[in-house]
Amino acid sequence: MFVLYEIRNVVTNRAYFGQVEPHSRPDRKRKRTVKDRWNEHKKKLRLGTHSNPYLQNSWNKHGEDIFVFSVIKEVETRILIDKLEDDYIKNNECYNLRSGGKTFTFDDKTIEKLREATRTNWTNQEYRNSVAKGVKKFWDVDTVRRKEVASRFSKTFNHTLQSPSGKLHDQITNLRSFCRKHGLNKTCIYRLVTGKQIQHKGWKLQQREPQND
Repeated sequence: MFVLYEIRNVVTNRAYFGQVEPHSRPDRKRKRTVKDRWNEHKKKLRLGTHSNPYLQNSWNKHGEDIFVFSVIKEVETRILIDKLEDDYIKNNECYNLRSGGKTFTFDDKTIEKLREATRTNWTNQEYRNSVAKGVKKFWDVDTVRRKEVASRFSKTFNHTLQSPSGKLHDQITNLRSFCRKHGLNKTCIYRLVTGKQIQHKGWKLQQREPQND
């Protein structure tokens, strides 16, 4: 059973149409209901994180009490619910950005709005600076992360490992090859070094005695 529902603004008479299939999931103690779907929408709208900006803006402007949730129709198959949702979106004044169904597309009006919004944003120097700053921050963080990883996973491994049989290995020039040879996980070995793990497959980190000058 598939359900078509609407979230309608009673002031503007504009609606958001959606579909849901009430069903049971292994991680749920009870069956997922249509009301659960409405609660999911309300949670995101209250947090200001809903994926539909038109619905979110209207919610922010008019308030929660102006919106009414209702079930429009129940049908038996996915094909029928997709067609029904698509028909309602095309024939009504709605908040939906895309056509209905799982194989949705953006309509021409929405595409043009998105293009216009992009053109407008890129003429705003403050917006451009914000984007550039975000990109630079991303690459700076990524560069630092890469250097840290390269440093941690360098070929020279200046630590001594003790095998399950008690044999010490202190001349490890290539940790990747060493781990492959002995069936070890390189990440787990580094967890030994940082103290996050005590042993790995019986292998332990042998602490070196401090040298006196």
